[in-house]
Amino acid sequence: MEGSQIPERNQVESFIARQPIFDTNKEVVAYELLFRGGLENFFDCVDGTAATNQVMVDSLMLFGVRSLTGGKKAFVNVTRDILINDAVQMFPKDLIVPEILENVKQDEDVVAACLRLKKAGYEIALDDICSSKGREQFELFVDFVKIDFRQTDEAAQRSLAQYYKSKGIRVLAEKVETPEEFKSAVDMGFDFFQGYFFARPEVLSKKGVPGDKLRYMQLMRQINQSELDIQQIESLIKQDVSLSYRLLKYINSAFFGWRVEIRSIRQALVLLGENEIKRWATLVSVTFMGDEKPPALIVTALTRARFCEFLAPQVGMRRDAQDLFLMGLFSLLDAVMDRPLDEILSEVPISPAIVSALLGDKSDYRAILDMAICYEKGNWQKFSKLAGRLGAREDVVPEAYINAVGWAAQSVEATLSVAPGSIAPPKMS
Repeated sequence: MEGSQIPERNQVESFIARQPIFDTNKEVVAYELLFRGGLENFFDCVDGTAATNQVMVDSLMLFGVRSLTGGKKAFVNVTRDILINDAVQMFPKDLIVPEILENVKQDEDVVAACLRLKKAGYEIALDDICSSKGREQFELFVDFVKIDFRQTDEAAQRSLAQYYKSKGIRVLAEKVETPEEFKSAVDMGFDFFQGYFFARPEVLSKKGVPGDKLRYMQLMRQINQSELDIQQIESLIKQDVSLSYRLLKYINSAFFGWRVEIRSIRQALVLLGENEIKRWATLVSVTFMGDEKPPALIVTALTRARFCEFLAPQVGMRRDAQDLFLMGLFSLLDAVMDRPLDEILSEVPISPAIVSALLGDKSDYRAILDMAICYEKGNWQKFSKLAGRLGAREDVVPEAYINAVGWAAQSVEATLSVAPGSIAPPKMS
């Protein structure tokens, strides 16, 4: 890129996180990618925009856009320098949506760069809109505007949505943090939504568990007993056609490579062993207790679980890896079940250390969960502070996060690939 002095590759480390963007049905339609340029969250070079260029380019090339988003569009913040040097055009137009930051002025060079992007077939977004003033030229070519729900009141949100929609521009409500804000944004006519509303419970009150989900709660209770009772677990699984089918499908997958087909529930459980039974049963239970929730909620929970598990040996807690996996998975259980977390945890016999961490008490367990959440949200400063306190190597974290994202997506896809009761199970003994 001309006009910028790009620092040596080893001067800048690439960190990346992602946040989902939803439609009105709470289906994920895109992700915003968040970048960080170094272990101390600053650029150790004179030209900060040059470093920003390198972080974006290196990160996207290193981690791969498609693997990060599952082929969905990636919204990426861009500086003036990135725009005028046409760095965005290094990436596929069907994947990348550049977000023009609020501090980028609509001068002649920026407008010309945006027109080149439009001519090349890219969609463009305006970020952090609080007012339509001063951005009029951008209205000629932008496809999306992101309206900040933390910096605007309801009257401004409604007015801005109507204004931009009247010009054929799609509107995205960002920093939507509660189900009530989401419902309000839908009523105002917003097209897309970003924020952690999907990770909050709809109702925080005493709520009965539907009969078809009681078995999953019973299964979770069984697998978290101090001693596994294989006979009891076998009995629970046999009572549910879809659980039986999924277990046999799992044990007969290419991953295990058995030479003969496993057709017995008991044999499958024995072959899996205690740790793998717990992992499989927890994954299936949480996924199906949240079957009416956005799949992104389950993916986020699984990503946290896998990420926390990875962090265990990094902070000298290898023996706690399984507990940390469970802690990450259960960290969104209140949103999955629409019940208070303390109420749910009282019904499942899990480690007191996990319960304490999930309820917010300070501990190394809680610090690891906070690290995962900070990384997920792109809160790099707090992430670095926690990593330093626990002695985690930040340079190995980005790849672990990307692997956790991929594992979570694949796990949910495999678990949801068969609707309960839609396929007759193999013969059971």
